[in-house]
Amino acid sequence: MQAPQSTLLLAVAVLAAGGYALMFDASPSEAQHVVSPDPEAPLEQRADIGEMHPAEDDPSVDPGNTHDLAPDDEAVAIEWTVPAGWRSAPSPSSMRIATYAVPRSPRDAVDAEVSVTRAGGDVSSNIDRWAAQFEGAVEPKRRSHPVHGLDITVVEIEGTFTNAMDKSAGSHPGWALLAAIVKTPGQPYFFKMTGPAATVRAARGAFTTLIDSIHPTG
Repeated sequence: MQAPQSTLLLAVAVLAAGGYALMFDASPSEAQHVVSPDPEAPLEQRADIGEMHPAEDDPSVDPGNTHDLAPDDEAVAIEWTVPAGWRSAPSPSSMRIATYAVPRSPRDAVDAEVSVTRAGGDVSSNIDRWAAQFEGAVEPKRRSHPVHGLDITVVEIEGTFTNAMDKSAGSHPGWALLAAIVKTPGQPYFFKMTGPAATVRAARGAFTTLIDSIHPTG
């Protein structure tokens, strides 16, 4: 006995609809979920404190208060490890590679700040520029040593700090600068900590650990 033609057509329609649904109903175990990094995410969500930090050559890096220095577009040259306890902070200028907040000492009112930048200029000229950010004839302390095949010069200055690029910031008596200039085959990198002297002195060990972690990429 043959089924009515209308019944056959209904069965075919049901089977077709089921097959179409299966094409778009992958089970969770079969589906792939890909999350792309959000380029707009805050810096705090993108930096891995205590992890190796690549020197991302964002063509927009300001060596502290050196807006007159043009950014570079050279390939990444170094990596470093961020000390535990340091926090990634928003960079006040798009010219910086990174900015870190260093926890203040108990009696200090503000944290110290570390800026990571890359720009041109010889070592002596940059040290003279930093010294000029302190009132009076301040004589910087400097020493040079190799780290993983890189020549590094460490600079220390204490006194009344003035932000030459931001006159509204005023002057800060009893502040200090602890910085390192890292020579690379291209332009040098600058790691510059500024803040209350007690906080900077207390962070000297962590700063040294960071500098000793620097090595060429690859």
